Amino acid sequence: MTSRPFIQCTLTLGHISSLLLLIAGASKSLDYSTFYNSLSEWRIIKSGAIATIAAMAPLLELILASLWLLRINRHLMNYFITLMIIAYTSALVWEYRVSGYVDCNCFANFLSEPESPAITWYIVRNSMIALPYVLLICFRSPTPKDPYTCEKNVRHSL
Repeated sequence: MTSRPFIQCTLTLGHISSLLLLIAGASKSLDYSTFYNSLSEWRIIKSGAIATIAAMAPLLELILASLWLLRINRHLMNYFITLMIIAYTSALVWEYRVSGYVDCNCFANFLSEPESPAITWYIVRNSMIALPYVLLICFRSPTPKDPYTCEKNVRHSL
C-alpha cells in the first residue's frame, strides 16, 4: 500500500530533479561552445553527430523537465525522463570505458568542477536525479479515468 506522504515526498523530489534538468539544459544552451567542445573530445561520438547532439540534448532536457513541471502528461514524462537519463548515463559509462576519461560538462562552466569527477560520481548523481521518476513509475498505476492514482480507488491531488 502506497501512502500519501511517500507520494508527496516523491513528487517533491521530482520537482527538484526537474529543476536540476532545467538548470542543466539551460546551462548547456547558454554555454553551447563549452558543451560542444566537451562532446568533440568524446571518442564514441562521430564528428558529424556532435553538433546535432550538442543542440538536441539541452533542448530535450528543457522540454521534458518543463512538461513535467507543468503537469502535462506527467506519467508519460516519468518514462521519457528516465529513459533520457539512462541513455545519458550509458553514454558516459561507454565513453569512460573507451577512453578512460569522461567529462560530460552537464552544467557547463556554471556548476562544473575544475577537474572531471570520477565516473562513479556521474552514475550516482544521475541515479539520484532519476530516482523520483522511477518511484513514480513503480508506485503509480495509471487508469484511463485517473492517470495519477496511487492505489485502486484512492485519489491524490498533485
